[in-house]
Amino acid sequence: MAELLLGMLQQINNKINFSIIYKLLNDFLFAILIFFVLVMMAEGILMGIISRYIPLYLIILVMLVDIFAISLIGRSLKIEERKILDKKTTIFILVVVVLFLINSLLKISFYLIPIIVIASLASIFLLYKVLIEEDK
Repeated sequence: MAELLLGMLQQINNKINFSIIYKLLNDFLFAILIFFVLVMMAEGILMGIISRYIPLYLIILVMLVDIFAISLIGRSLKIEERKILDKKTTIFILVVVVLFLINSLLKISFYLIPIIVIASLASIFLLYKVLIEEDK
């Protein structure tokens, strides 16, 4: 009887530890995303100021490992992901993407522009299919 009780307590303790780790990993992901945005802004202002010491691929690798750990622990705790996608947010993201696309096409060869536009529209369409129409 005592062994059963001890086993149950260890199982509860493991679940609590995993949920604490899950929350800390989410907070770390938020912090590393903020750090990445600040690094990209600093790199835009002064090239090589941070990438000389910390390569950008290393920051992205840390983010990917963190996302993988979050999904792994989330599956073990049976935490379901919520997909909250507001139409205003989607429209804002699409406008920003279009503005970036237009800005990037200003000094490119005339023959390369249709290829880039078609590839961008195809990727936007696929993202729309994955993010929006998956809920239906």
